[in-house]
Amino acid sequence: MDSTHFDGITRDLASTTTRRQTFRTLAAAGLGLGIASLGLKSSEAAKSKKNKKLGARCKKSKECQSGLQCKKANSQNGCYAESEERCCKPVGAKCNDGCECCGIDVICNGGYCDQA
Repeated sequence: MDSTHFDGITRDLASTTTRRQTFRTLAAAGLGLGIASLGLKSSEAAKSKKNKKLGARCKKSKECQSGLQCKKANSQNGCYAESEERCCKPVGAKCNDGCECCGIDVICNGGYCDQA
């Protein structure tokens, strides 16, 4: 960078601005940061609503990870309260225990969710 270019930059930075110009700049910067943070929060919220894992509380199946359904999970085994809907595996899906399976009379039979 040559000395005349550097001198020009320092003159611009050192120049006096009015209070009105300063407040406008600060207000514009604050508004920009506020809008950016709102965008980040909404995208994070959208991701968290669509990617609920097995056993997570839910209201609709589209909130759960693919292959999971939002239903009352097997409360017969005392896994969850009868009134709670969870992301769970449908009948026929691979499972490790009955708490992963959707439904009241559903068990994990031979590694698959099955009607009891």
